[in-house]
Amino acid sequence: MVYEDFDFLAFPYVKKFVQNWKRKVRKIKNDEKRYEFDKFISHFIIYAALVNVIKPQKEKVGKDRKYCTEVICDLLCNYSSNLNNLIKRIDISAKELGSVIITNNFSVLSSDGTTDPKLSENWNSGNHQSMLLSLLQTLYFMRCNIFHGAKSFSEFQVRLLRPANKILSIVNEEIQNIYSTFEEEFQY
Repeated sequence: MVYEDFDFLAFPYVKKFVQNWKRKVRKIKNDEKRYEFDKFISHFIIYAALVNVIKPQKEKVGKDRKYCTEVICDLLCNYSSNLNNLIKRIDISAKELGSVIITNNFSVLSSDGTTDPKLSENWNSGNHQSMLLSLLQTLYFMRCNIFHGAKSFSEFQVRLLRPANKILSIVNEEIQNIYSTFEEEFQY
């Protein structure tokens, strides 16, 4: 599925777009509570751009949740050169994020209130597909909550966003590595 939907014409532009946003992330000053919010928004903008590379033209509008969660999960599970290493790299941050959610009774639900990714429960399942899907759903719902809801610059939010930022940075890097492999394979 991924190969047929991979937009080879868009990827070089997306790489430049991602590089520009990475520079912006590095320039964010770590002197305010806003820091983690700004980083999260920037990392998610990069993530969304990477998602759009495999989102078919006919679906460029809508179905964001499916592509940001299920499709990227499949991409990572099926094309990551070392899935075990990816899981290890995000393990501590995923556990920290799950712990903050449980300890502070933070509700991570879809907009219709029907989907709870149960990050802590699924992260400990050992099933990479369940682990990653739950993690990506949690990040997506956090994004929706920040973009569409009202968030205060509280310490609680910072504790939630700090591990999410580490995870998004690693996931974005892995997606770019996968895309670069696709690009190399199809240039020959």
